[in-house]
Amino acid sequence: MIDTPARRREIIGILYFADDYIKMRPLAVRFGVSYATIRNDVDVLSLSYRISSQTGPNGGIKLETRRKNLRFLDPDETAALLRIMYICLLYTSPSPRDTERS
Repeated sequence: MIDTPARRREIIGILYFADDYIKMRPLAVRFGVSYATIRNDVDVLSLSYRISSQTGPNGGIKLETRRKNLRFLDPDETAALLRIMYICLLYTSPSPRDTERS
């Protein structure tokens, strides 16, 4: 079982990517907690996020936000980023000479 902040982050992630309303009972089953716990999580999350609810057979909860266009790096961009990160690591890591002086 995951801790409360991690569960709430996952709930927001699920709601963010959902195309329609999400039922809370399946969320409770997924996270191994009670319906009341999910309801409490949604209440707390609604203080920071615009979460709407709808009753009925097609109801549930939904994050009211416009989706951002997610963009992933292509292979060339990924390789370039990894090279930059490696160079940064080289210049920010202590050298063996730095540890000898201590």
